[in-house]
Amino acid sequence: MLDVAYYNIYNYNRQISSPIPSSSGFTSTLINTDETRERKGLEITLNAGIIKNDNFTWEASVNWAKTHAYYKDLDPIYSPDNLWVKAGGRVDNYTITDWLRDPQGNVIHNSGGRPIQGDYSSFLDHSDPDFIWGFTNTLTYGNFNFHLSFDGRVGGRLYNYTAYKMWDTGSHPDSDNQWRYDEIVNGNISYIGDGVQVVSGEATYDQYGQITSDTRVYATNDTPISYETYARRFADGRFGAMDPTFVKLREIAIGYTFPKDFSEKIGMNRATVSLTAQNVFLWTKEFKFADPDFNSDSELSSPSQRFIGLNIKLHTSTKNQKK
Repeated sequence: MLDVAYYNIYNYNRQISSPIPSSSGFTSTLINTDETRERKGLEITLNAGIIKNDNFTWEASVNWAKTHAYYKDLDPIYSPDNLWVKAGGRVDNYTITDWLRDPQGNVIHNSGGRPIQGDYSSFLDHSDPDFIWGFTNTLTYGNFNFHLSFDGRVGGRLYNYTAYKMWDTGSHPDSDNQWRYDEIVNGNISYIGDGVQVVSGEATYDQYGQITSDTRVYATNDTPISYETYARRFADGRFGAMDPTFVKLREIAIGYTFPKDFSEKIGMNRATVSLTAQNVFLWTKEFKFADPDFNSDSELSSPSQRFIGLNIKLHTSTKNQKK
């Protein structure tokens, strides 16, 4: 069985909270804007009976889905005014205030050896996944049944705050290195950030952060700095923005249905027992120390938890049997 569903949903006359002068006795008011957004999605599910005979059956289900929100119409006053918001563009823009960089992409440092963060937001990626997927299998052999399901997401960007914050506290495993040892044990300040320094010139920017003129001359950064100071500021260099692509072994279950004569001996029509395990295995592309399955890690979420359970089901009928 193949099921294909396409949808688009319009969200118009969007209501936002707009600030107003406090002399009015209030700080904000609700406004209906002329901005219209459209969410479009596609879902495909395939269910198949792969093997089916007297003793053994194998049924499988595969699903694939994607959904994104787009700006259809912009409000000239209340819609965001930047380079990445435009009619037909996606809504889920992931932005950061990135480090200043030279034309080759090297991070610019100040005279004290610290990386310099810019003053303007820039587009990095989209936060929604490119797509999500799932694969479920159910196998039956005699009185035994086995269930196995996988799922995951591909693409996008999410905030991995747990990993990012571990740099700030010195608990990230990657911070245990030669420069930290040299500073703590030997008292030496020996870390030099990878990048450049400006030796002369300056740059000017427009309202969107685009360079309008640039006379800067660069040299390789050679200023030692405390590794603790540098790591707490620079961290992973990406402000915690990571690819949350993952594959998860969602569930494994094995069950047994007791023969009918045994069930009847205990006064039941049917009796089954099964052992289940959930969140058995998680593989992530970049996300660390948190589960990207729970979306953005903005609240220092817990690592993925595994669950094991035992299910016992006893079925009986309340109907009176005819004598």
